[in-house]
Amino acid sequence: MKSVFYTLFLVAFSLTAMAQIPTNGLQARFPFNNTLNDTTANAHSLSPVVNPTAVTYVAGHDTIGQALDLANANGCAYLISDTNFTFNDSTLTVSFWAFIDSNELTGLSPQALFATTNGTTNVASHSVEYQRGINAALLTCYAYYTPTYTNYTTLSFSVLPYLNQWHHYTYRYNKATPSTGMQLFIDGQLVAGRQVDGTLTVNAGSNQIKLGVAGGYCVTTTQYDELLVYDRDLSDTEIANIFNTQHTGCPQIIGTFTQEGQSYSTCPVPTDSFLLTANASYPTSGISYQWLKDGVAIPNATNNTYTYVTDEASSGMYTVQLTTNCDTFLFDDFTLTVYAAPAQPTITADGNELTCNTLADNYIWLLDGAPLPDFIGQQTITATANGDYTVVTITNNPGTGNNCESPLSAAVTITGVGISQVNNNISLNLYPNPVQNTIAIATSEVLAGVEVYNVMGQQVVSIAGNATQIDVTTLPAGTYYLNAITNQGTVRKPFVKL
Repeated sequence: MKSVFYTLFLVAFSLTAMAQIPTNGLQARFPFNNTLNDTTANAHSLSPVVNPTAVTYVAGHDTIGQALDLANANGCAYLISDTNFTFNDSTLTVSFWAFIDSNELTGLSPQALFATTNGTTNVASHSVEYQRGINAALLTCYAYYTPTYTNYTTLSFSVLPYLNQWHHYTYRYNKATPSTGMQLFIDGQLVAGRQVDGTLTVNAGSNQIKLGVAGGYCVTTTQYDELLVYDRDLSDTEIANIFNTQHTGCPQIIGTFTQEGQSYSTCPVPTDSFLLTANASYPTSGISYQWLKDGVAIPNATNNTYTYVTDEASSGMYTVQLTTNCDTFLFDDFTLTVYAAPAQPTITADGNELTCNTLADNYIWLLDGAPLPDFIGQQTITATANGDYTVVTITNNPGTGNNCESPLSAAVTITGVGISQVNNNISLNLYPNPVQNTIAIATSEVLAGVEVYNVMGQQVVSIAGNATQIDVTTLPAGTYYLNAITNQGTVRKPFVKL
């Protein structure tokens, strides 16, 4: 087995780090326990807009407290805060629980989970929006740099595995670290990030929070719980602490990808194998593993490692599902592509002229097992030495290093090279042609020998001296080539054996 090729690491956050929700920089906390009140000393307020009667409360994400529901038979609504937030336009963190119902959000219009807006011009600075497309559901984060929306940065992440159940979402922005300035966390884990332009300034005065509206589209199905607003960028550990502190049910599996997005392509080599590994340390016990290929469970693949061989049947998307008694965590981040193996080529011989019958991107010819550099890339060659000739074809596939070789062809044996050169000026007649038993040879020269080859370049008859006829009774029906060897050179003629 080759060395470990791809590893999914789950990095656990210890229980000792789950002490409390961070308070440094906390602008507001809305637990939505049957109220829209901010529980911090800042005492911010949220007010319903458009249809206040659509604001109701349901069971929360932990089934203990209450949660905000912006959907009922009375239509949609959205909430807007008062205008006394003091955001720093360079840093921001917004954290909340949400239940996104995919059965009702079927339109292509974006619908915001939250947005920060300028209290004067009502123009967004940041937003996280949900959009249900034809083939995908995305969460898209926006950072607007101009009031006219002509300059903005986006970050998108597929949310299909996170629909129809409560999950924790965190948006983090820090202009001071452009390489990772915009990031999205789900259930305490970083799932997407992108670069931002550190020279630009997000709209000044973004001092309001909106829930459930963007671009005039209001959310009709989203439920919220535990909204936290910070004027700084929280650390990864702090975001994980919020998730674990607020998740009062049984422990969920926590971790991060270290090689997110990696795939591998190769030529089929059944003797090669590779190892996929998933490691989890939180929770420390009670986790079961199931590896899947293209969404289907692989029989008996229930350890934290899975070994595959690089044959064509191995191509596909590999997933490992980690399960506890109350949670399932799915990794679907490894795609294996094994290109089709080229077929074994064949060779046709016309005397000393050899042709590979298979079309390919490249050809490697060998004589007695040794490559012939002068013939690389040529589909047809002329043998210049006696021996066994073989060929390998090459198929070029997308990607560096994915040029697949065919099996070695059957050998074609060439003899007589160097004894004499073909001289087509010598007269040679063969009769009868086609022939059943004996073929007569008529030439103007004294013969030093006669050779007969089949279409594969294999010698089937060899007679020394001045032969004037040859018995071909035992030869199989087909086309043959007769070489008449003289002191003036060799002359070749084809004949057909009936």
